[in-house]
Amino acid sequence: MPMLPIHPTTDLALPDSFAAAVKPARPDPMQAAAKQAAQQFESHFIGQMLHDMRRSSRVLSDEKETERSGEDMLDMADTMVADQLATQGAFGIADLMLRQVMPSAASSFKSALPPVASSEDKP
Repeated sequence: MPMLPIHPTTDLALPDSFAAAVKPARPDPMQAAAKQAAQQFESHFIGQMLHDMRRSSRVLSDEKETERSGEDMLDMADTMVADQLATQGAFGIADLMLRQVMPSAASSFKSALPPVASSEDKP
């Protein structure tokens, strides 16, 4: 049985006629925009949570207004941490949102979570 040559664009051992018909999948612009929006929401959510935690710790420590040096830098650092966590999908909020908004594309997004229940699933 002769070996088929590996096609350069697909890395598969397919006949040239079939490999020519197989084209690399293009990312859907709607999916990319939805993913970016979901990540931005997750970043904002995490940033707000960090901001609220920092504010609560100030209240509990009875920190005075005059002792808040570097508060702007801490807020900026919180924003950067939130952006990085959202990019990594650390909390999974973006994945859950994408599964609700675009269930047909859920398999293309990184997630090991079970399907999100909808109101239609209830008896």
